[in-house]
Amino acid sequence: MNAELIENIQDTQAKNIFTSIVEYANTPIIGKTLDGEICIWNKGAEWQYGYTKAEIMGKSIMTIVPEDRHLEVKSILDKVIRGKRVASFETVRRHKDGTLIPVSITVSPIKNNNDEVIGASTICYNLSERFEYEDKLRRVLEKLSQSNRDLEQFAYIASHDLQEPLRAVSGYLQLLSKRYEEELNEKARGFINRSTAAAKRMQDMIRGLLEFSRVSSKARPSKPTDLNEILKNVIDNLELSIIESGADINWENMPIITADRVQMTQLFQNLISNSLKFAGQSKPVIKVTANKLNGDWRFSVEDNGIGVEENCKERIFDIFHRLHKNSDYPGTGMGLAICKKIVERHGGKIWVESNLGEGSVFSFTLPERGEKEA
Repeated sequence: MNAELIENIQDTQAKNIFTSIVEYANTPIIGKTLDGEICIWNKGAEWQYGYTKAEIMGKSIMTIVPEDRHLEVKSILDKVIRGKRVASFETVRRHKDGTLIPVSITVSPIKNNNDEVIGASTICYNLSERFEYEDKLRRVLEKLSQSNRDLEQFAYIASHDLQEPLRAVSGYLQLLSKRYEEELNEKARGFINRSTAAAKRMQDMIRGLLEFSRVSSKARPSKPTDLNEILKNVIDNLELSIIESGADINWENMPIITADRVQMTQLFQNLISNSLKFAGQSKPVIKVTANKLNGDWRFSVEDNGIGVEENCKERIFDIFHRLHKNSDYPGTGMGLAICKKIVERHGGKIWVESNLGEGSVFSFTLPERGEKEA
């Protein structure tokens, strides 16, 4: 058997293998002449469009193309004739029963041995499942968004309306203590004091919930914001705490970003205030830094405080979650939850790196421009 005959046999085998792969592929593969006459129609095309090979061969490709897409086919064929390939073109094709099928098609030129374009091959991908998934996802996201808006509105109304009754309770307790001080024994005064303290804690929690809901409901438009000015304002706001603790607070040159100025003040003030509160027995040393990270800004507030346990690093950002007794470190557990909501509203994320007893680094990312509504 000479070399030429062997080559011809191998070439024939390769063609047969290729033809078999095309014929039985699940993905629809269609071949057509430059006049649009169908000359290749595999099993995948039969399953997707409903026409058997015997029914469709020799017919025009327009058989599966809706009338309003005919010019589209002509435009694609014009490009193919010039030797160009049209990739991942999303369009619509028609099933034998008239159903319209969303598809993504890739059309490539078919050439002869002289490198002349003699036809076009089309690979089709059915997008129905993807579109159904995207539609379901869109509807779920719409419901979730509406649910979040309703929840925020409820939190705002509930927390706002609950403040007045609590003020009344606290006021009457104080009035009771003053008017009947001489008639009350030590046990009764203890009850009143504990009730007053509980009412105060409840008022603080309600204020925190109201503040949390306002991150979205009372948000202001984003504007160019100089974070150097923000930090100066924060230091002024916390002046008394800084003096009392003897804290050393430093920051590098901060950038100008597009953000809600009031919320940026709230964000940095909450984080620095936390570092002051959880300093332990050490003189607070707090450093604020900013670095570019993949087109965004990464900000960090580093301290030398008591640190955070490993298993608490995620939970500390939850609403009302506290790591310490109120008698040790007073608060509502809302500060970091508000920080997280502000950061996410601006399209960033927040996290903490810490070892217990070795201080903490609270870091968050913010885009240089724009915001993302939570």
